[in-house]
This record gives sequence, structure tokens and C-alpha cells, in this order.
Amino acid sequence: MFQKMAEGEVEARRIDVMADSVRSLEVLKIRWVMKFGAVKAKEMYNDLLSRILHDCVEAQIEAEKLGKPYGSEQYRLTRLRLENRLSTEKAKLYGCKIDHLMGAAGILTENCKNWWSDKFDLQEIKP
Repeated sequence: MFQKMAEGEVEARRIDVMADSVRSLEVLKIRWVMKFGAVKAKEMYNDLLSRILHDCVEAQIEAEKLGKPYGSEQYRLTRLRLENRLSTEKAKLYGCKIDHLMGAAGILTENCKNWWSDKFDLQEIKP
């Protein structure tokens, strides 16, 4: 996630917030497992990711029309889209808040479904 967002020239502070949002969603997923069981929690999680993917793709398409690098604008557009989704579909989002939705965008980035620039070969990060 860090490499992809940095390549799109997303600001470091926004990347840090995105990382925190990913952790927030991961904590929520654990709560779902404890409350609803693993199968239901996985269904909820996958449904959430599929809903958020649409917004991520549309934000990237819109941002890249403005020229490169476009990651910072994509971040802004993604957040706006997700805030709108939250206000219009709150009941369908399993009690998620905006940080959870942004976390879903971060997880989609980690899973190579959401990019913040043109695709490129990722470098292995050594500890």
C-alpha cells in the first residue's frame, strides 16, 4: 500500500492515516467474528470491499483525467465518494464509519485492486 500510494504522490500524512484506517477495519472485522461468527463476518467484509471497490475505481478514473501524478486528488475523491456512500447507504454498511471505509480502500490497495498511479512492478521491502 505504501509503495502504491507514494508512487501516486499521495502525501505521507495521508498514507499514515490510510494505514491507521486499515488497522481500524481489521479491528472491526475481529469484532464481527466475535459477534456474528467467522462465516457471517467474512460475508460482511467481502460485501464491504466489493461496495468500496466501485468507489475506488471511479475515483481513480476521475483523478487520472487531470494528469499525473494524481494520487492526492484520487485520495480526496475517494474520501468524498465514501462519505457520500456512508450518508446514503449507512444501514447497508454494517455500522462502519468513514475510517473503516477508507481502511477498505487501503486493503483493496494492498490486494492490488486499487492503484494510485499507473500499475508498476512492486519492490520487495526487506525488514
